[in-house]
Amino acid sequence: MPARVLVIGLDAAESTLIEKWADDGLLPNIARLGREGARLGLGNPMETLPGAIWPEICSGVSSGKDGLFYHPFQIHSGEAGWRPIEHDEIDETNNYWSVASENGRRVCVVDQVQSALNTDLNGIQVLEWGLHD
Repeated sequence: MPARVLVIGLDAAESTLIEKWADDGLLPNIARLGREGARLGLGNPMETLPGAIWPEICSGVSSGKDGLFYHPFQIHSGEAGWRPIEHDEIDETNNYWSVASENGRRVCVVDQVQSALNTDLNGIQVLEWGLHD
């Protein structure tokens, strides 16, 4: 049987507080996920486009290589101001949930930061529900 995978990204959450509250019994489900699952902490400095971390996590490609680091607007090479990213500039399948979907897995994506809607997804995707961007 294929593995079941749950990815939870807590944008702007202070990890030391989450860990303390989990250890203190205030977040029992987070504590259990930490004990029984795998955990990865990130350490990107705020000076290097902190919003760029989400497209990098989702795609596994550096935003320096991809060139798209902030949806829906960004500065493009050779231009002096922000402009919208056009839909045809975005590969909505360049993320781990689309890879899972293309390989027969059902997926549910809720409020994934800095992402585009994949209309061919085997499952559901909800964007811009409660996001600060």
